[in-house]
Amino acid sequence: MMKNKNWLIFMVIYIILAAFPGSTRHIVYAAESQTVSVNMLSSAASVVINQQAGVTVENDDLTVTLLGSPEVVSVPAGNLDLAVSLPYGIRYNAPTTAKITISVNGKIAAITILKFDVNLYQQVVVAARPINRGEVFNAENLRYERMDVGRLNSGYYTDIAKVDGYLSRRMLNPGMALNQFLVEKPLLVKRGSAVTIIARLGGIEVTALGEAMQDGREGQRIRVQNSTSGKWITAKVVAAGTVEI
Repeated sequence: MMKNKNWLIFMVIYIILAAFPGSTRHIVYAAESQTVSVNMLSSAASVVINQQAGVTVENDDLTVTLLGSPEVVSVPAGNLDLAVSLPYGIRYNAPTTAKITISVNGKIAAITILKFDVNLYQQVVVAARPINRGEVFNAENLRYERMDVGRLNSGYYTDIAKVDGYLSRRMLNPGMALNQFLVEKPLLVKRGSAVTIIARLGGIEVTALGEAMQDGREGQRIRVQNSTSGKWITAKVVAAGTVEI
């Protein structure tokens, strides 16, 4: 049937051309379909990934690599529109999924899924030399190193100032990236030491002397004893030797 149809079309064109032997001949073919290249799909997804990551396309801190060998997509002829979504967000330690909805003349023609390897590189705080457990962090024993943060534990640091004065919870080797599980705040209150107890009510502030019953770091709540009344209370450590109820 298809062969006969093509033969009939050929004969019609031949008759038309034969009827006007001296005229200029223009034959127009109306495409019934078009293909959407892998490069077009990948480029559209990469733009959205960069936008959601907050990194410009020109910034080499973010790399987006297409995984696998996806095929071109065939859709009807017409005006194309590509809508990209990231159903699971951007993943730096696993493939990032991009769902691309292809519309032609305002109607959905196809939906395809692409997967990407997304890597984000940042200047991360690392140990500049061996650091002992309990050692205080400072600009002398820390430095920055460009790393793929997708391979790091959560809670890594990108600013030395945020850990300056903190203590190391364990022995660190040179080049080891710092994270929230490797650092701890210094003790501001030691068990058995005298503390100032502050109580605020509206615009009134009352202070009293007390004794710490526990060690305490900034923001921690510890038990203290009021030296005057002898009562035990729970208070938050706000500064060295100072707690607040």
